Amino acid sequence: MKFAVHFFVCCFLLSLWGVTQAFEFKAGPYVQSVAANSASIRMEAEFAGTPKVVFFREGETETFSVNATLIERNYHADKKVGLFEAKLMGLVSGARYLYQIQQGSQKSGLFLFKTLFKEPHTFAFLALSDAQSGYKVTRQAVNQSLMKYAFASYVDERTFPVSFALFTGDLVQKGNEYKRWNEEFFAPMAPLMSRLCVYPAIGNHEENTPYYFSYFALPRNGSPESLGHWYYFDYQNVRFITLNSNPPYTNEIQLAWLDTLLLETEGRGDVDFVVLQLHHPAESELWPEGESPFSKTVNTKLAEFIGKSGKATIVLSGHTHGYSRGQDPNQPLFKLINGSIGGATDNWGEFKQKDYLNYVMSKDEYGWLFVQVTRGENAAMSFKRYSFGKDGNVKDQGVVDQFILRKNNATPDTPHLTITKVSKQIANIESSPFKEAQGDTHLTSEWQAGTTPAMDNIFWGRTTHAYNEYGGSFYDYKPLLTKLSIAEVTGSGELKTFYVRLRYRDSALAYSDWSTPIKVERP
Repeated sequence: MKFAVHFFVCCFLLSLWGVTQAFEFKAGPYVQSVAANSASIRMEAEFAGTPKVVFFREGETETFSVNATLIERNYHADKKVGLFEAKLMGLVSGARYLYQIQQGSQKSGLFLFKTLFKEPHTFAFLALSDAQSGYKVTRQAVNQSLMKYAFASYVDERTFPVSFALFTGDLVQKGNEYKRWNEEFFAPMAPLMSRLCVYPAIGNHEENTPYYFSYFALPRNGSPESLGHWYYFDYQNVRFITLNSNPPYTNEIQLAWLDTLLLETEGRGDVDFVVLQLHHPAESELWPEGESPFSKTVNTKLAEFIGKSGKATIVLSGHTHGYSRGQDPNQPLFKLINGSIGGATDNWGEFKQKDYLNYVMSKDEYGWLFVQVTRGENAAMSFKRYSFGKDGNVKDQGVVDQFILRKNNATPDTPHLTITKVSKQIANIESSPFKEAQGDTHLTSEWQAGTTPAMDNIFWGRTTHAYNEYGGSFYDYKPLLTKLSIAEVTGSGELKTFYVRLRYRDSALAYSDWSTPIKVERP
């Protein structure tokens, strides 16, 4: 009955307001600065006068109206076009609102957004990257994949409401060319931008343009001399950090700001996870030429931060037009390349490419990321990567990767080693089966050989992941996770007697304790 009443009310208001779009928007309408009790609506068009936003809470009949104010842009040559903002205040936390742009007798269609929750609540967010000049693909990916899975067929919407989106740079091909902002970003992204606040990291193709900084109402908590270039915001139990990985901003000022912020984050009991986004990746299997020394420095700082705080972290980047998932070899830090939503894919064989040991999956495909976040002692971040094919084969492929980070990640059981003789000349070391209480799978086995049972003189090691997707092929290494041929152990003068130990790592990046070293005598 409640749904029927809401449906009737909405239909009644639609009949009164009309749904014919009378404006030719250059940007928007799009939401910014969405909070629990407020939000901003921005719109850019050739308005004859001052536009206003008329809005109402879903299921209610009382409407409200707010006049928009002009955002001055002296550098903008076309004075007929105005960028306006209306600030909506006194909203209800966690509620859905419908809104319409009006100016004189002209009216837009109805749009929808949702306020954030003030009280503790689970939530979801999206991550996209690299639209550039691929607006035709961007439009298809947004309408046929993102809107489908994140909204139209999303059965957990009330449990995990989609609260906002991140965008790791290269929104357009040439940021200083005004017409590209509508054609390459705002028009193809309109279904999403009208209902969710998008928090971008600036990419190299934005060209440090003033358009970027005027379009987005970014948090003003970065370094005072570079406001909008880097910033952070908190929502529920996650701290979201955005950096600028473009020279000349890859400097000590930004790194010092990050150091201070990470130090403060260490002591925040209400922050379970950190998500950091920046445009350039530290490592890129598909396009190593696009790697950034600045991003490598950032990753080192994040690993040190995790070692001190224990807060699981993910770093998101773009720049490479494909998907890659890797992990820090020691800390629960996922390293993800999230491009692209429209920019032409970087395909296998197109560049000089590199297979990194600690990256287990790379795909030369379009796509986007969907993340659900829970709270409490069992807090977790669950990730899904949706693919939309590649150059020449654009199509909805659904989920192609999924993984999880946990606040309190149970460690796998410590492995136990035994020696099995295959023949007089060949012997293997075999380990006990992988076991872990939370249902995570076996991701990695790390073997080490040393000269003493104290393992204080390691002379050989092997890290094996369960699989590696690289170059368009999938390599299954699961049989190697629990078995080691003694003949593989080389070094230290080919000792006749040595010691071997093993530890397991689960798919949520927790390590077991090292096994008791086993004494090995070569056949």
